[in-house]
Amino acid sequence: MKNGIVRTAVYVVFFLVCLVFFTAQGFPIGLLQNRIEREVHRRTGMKMTSAKMDFLFPNGIEAKTVRLMKESEQEDKPGLVILLPQASARISPFSLFSSSKEVSFSGQLLTGKVEGEVSVSKESVKLKTSIHSLDLGRLPIWKDMIGLSLEGKLSGKMDLSLSPKDIKKTKGTMEISLVQGKIGEGTIKGLSTPPISLGKTVASLEMDKGKANIKTFSVHSDDIEANLEGYFLLQKQISQLSARCKIRFKPSADFLGRNPKFKDIINLSGLNRAKDKDGFFSYSMYGRLTHPQFRIAK
Repeated sequence: MKNGIVRTAVYVVFFLVCLVFFTAQGFPIGLLQNRIEREVHRRTGMKMTSAKMDFLFPNGIEAKTVRLMKESEQEDKPGLVILLPQASARISPFSLFSSSKEVSFSGQLLTGKVEGEVSVSKESVKLKTSIHSLDLGRLPIWKDMIGLSLEGKLSGKMDLSLSPKDIKKTKGTMEISLVQGKIGEGTIKGLSTPPISLGKTVASLEMDKGKANIKTFSVHSDDIEANLEGYFLLQKQISQLSARCKIRFKPSADFLGRNPKFKDIINLSGLNRAKDKDGFFSYSMYGRLTHPQFRIAK
């Protein structure tokens, strides 16, 4: 009896491996690559290209030198290009026989790593992913967004359930941390700003009813203390994500002592009008994250 069960199990596994292998070998990889590129553009608004895409026996694909590109909305501004030296994905063979397809993935990104699992059905997409030590300094978008450069190593995890038909049904959580963070190398009102250490930044968000609500968002370093409150409005395309937030920050006395010209920046830029009774500068942040707007919080 036991031998019969073992032989049956072996035959089933052998059949699945053969099925996946011959399906993979007979499927035109070019068609699959085109389908993936169309999906990426539809969901993110970014154009995707890859130098090479191959099957991974027995149930996966691997892409080399993947580029994600987003054209700038302003003619005098360069577009965004993100490079993934390597990315791979594998589908669970057993999920091929169910209505929900399960795929694991991993890739190199910004000298760090991203990995996770996604389960796709007609009703929802469930995503679990983690990122490790992504180098934000390699993203050439910060000066365009906030007028200052941004550096640091980003890590975190995300657990989401999304509805393909209704973004408001998105539920889940996100936790991130930034270490060795630093901003600087920019200008405010034509005045050069000194580098500002962000130390360690931690944040957690909860997605529900079309919003990503900020549960915690704090910055602590020898140079500055800051926090962010409010929420982000979810959109089908990440580039359309918009903010409804309040940001508060307070430079340390030591930082102001080491950078006396920063007091001139505060006065000439109008920052002093945003100072509250606790010594924090308070601003409302709103609009699309690609081009956020700021005004003094009341």
